[in-house]
Amino acid sequence: MHQQRIGLRTAKVFKRQLTRSIRVSGAVKWDESRMYDVTARVNGWVEDLRVKRVGDWVQRNTLLLRFYSPDLLATQRELLVAPKGSRLAKAARERLRQWGMSNRTIKKMLRKNKPRQQIDIQSPLKGIVIDKQ
Repeated sequence: MHQQRIGLRTAKVFKRQLTRSIRVSGAVKWDESRMYDVTARVNGWVEDLRVKRVGDWVQRNTLLLRFYSPDLLATQRELLVAPKGSRLAKAARERLRQWGMSNRTIKKMLRKNKPRQQIDIQSPLKGIVIDKQ
């Protein structure tokens, strides 16, 4: 009785092609659990931006930009003149790591005995650039 009042109909289920289209509105959003912010951890400025547009695809380890920081440069120089294994050397190395310089880059800089003027910032994963600030 209630089914008749609301216009409910039943029929046998069978496979057929739908001929009626349905238009709906909706919003597409990014999955925030899969987003990653790439930020500089020290004061400075971008000298060479490699990713030009929002929407660009990047692979893991793609060079995003080259960054200059007076603090990074000064700390590299401090590490180069500090006695090996000293507290000063350990502190300088730790600051460089905390500011995002990789162990590989630090070792390369020490081997060449020359501070790097620019630091490469690479993509930690593959994906799409959704914002540039």
